[in-house]
Amino acid sequence: MLHTHSGNDLVDAPMYIYLHDTCLVNYLFTKFYASLDATLGQYVAYVTPPPSSNIMAFRKTLVGMYGAKYNGNLTKQRAIELEYANDVVQGVSPEKILTADKRFEDSSEYDVYHTGYPRLMTFYPKMGIFKFSLLNRHGDFQNTVLPTYLSII
Repeated sequence: MLHTHSGNDLVDAPMYIYLHDTCLVNYLFTKFYASLDATLGQYVAYVTPPPSSNIMAFRKTLVGMYGAKYNGNLTKQRAIELEYANDVVQGVSPEKILTADKRFEDSSEYDVYHTGYPRLMTFYPKMGIFKFSLLNRHGDFQNTVLPTYLSII
């Protein structure tokens, strides 16, 4: 829906950072954001390697390239398939994809929503982002947890 509302003064920006659910940031996040203007080219997406946790940074030129292809809802299954789409997503391929530095996966699990289904914490130090993932499953908010499969590999 970003493309649909990109002309709105409350939405229009030169760059965007997409964090999909259950993320926390620390002081390093503001430093990362401030550095983006110098590191992002016009058709560059900054993403973490798969599984990417649906974290990315990009300029509004990419929003124009994708257009309305992401209007509407995606299932978690479809989002996982897009993470592994080899740089070509919805028929568009950014010129370059920069990947984040090493990440630390904490072996502890956290039940951040108190649903009875703990999530694995991953820290992306260069970006200052902590991501809590319900791995290989979805539906904990509806109390109907089902497996999620990567069917395109």
